[in-house]
Amino acid sequence: MIRADLFCVLAGCLETVIASSPQLSAYGFSRRDELGEELRIKFGGPTVPQQPHELPPAPLLITE
Repeated sequence: MIRADLFCVLAGCLETVIASSPQLSAYGFSRRDELGEELRIKFGGPTVPQQPHELPPAPLLITE
């Protein structure tokens, strides 16, 4: 279930590339970190280094 939750959260994070949503970014990326830590504790493994709480804009969506 943790892994399924993680995939759902990541899908929401990817949506922020298409449509800017500060609320979704704030929730999604912090929840991603929480789930990653939960996976690490339950299954053992290395600590995941801190990662950005945003994704770069999609090149096809950038208009200049």
